[in-house]
Amino acid sequence: MLCEVCNNEVSKYKCPRCSVNYCSIACYKSDTHTARHADNRGGVGTTTAQTAPVSPSRPDRFSFIVSDPTIKNLLTIPALQMHLSTLIKLADTFESSNKNYLLNLKINDLRSDGSEQNVLIEEFVQRFLKLSDEWESQHGS
Repeated sequence: MLCEVCNNEVSKYKCPRCSVNYCSIACYKSDTHTARHADNRGGVGTTTAQTAPVSPSRPDRFSFIVSDPTIKNLLTIPALQMHLSTLIKLADTFESSNKNYLLNLKINDLRSDGSEQNVLIEEFVQRFLKLSDEWESQHGS
């Protein structure tokens, strides 16, 4: 597949923000590529997640979870950021038919009984699941 920025070279990478295939850092940093981010996000350099508007009377599950102080604190830890970034890259790499299976394998390897056992991942997953269950009990499905 050709680079979607310069259309000259074979693409080697995929932008995690806009899914554009590109061949080099020069193409990634080019005005053509960053303009796509502005078109998609409403401004260059925006890194916050964009979500659909939510009714003030019923917050969505994601907003509920990311507003938790423990989750916010955990997300500031570089080691956890690295592991989550790896999972996101894996999600972008695999075909949809295998994606969930392979991501579950990786997450299970990182959890307490896995081969890559990581306390931060375990703490993050446990807190995430607890908050998700709390949201479910308060709001239903």
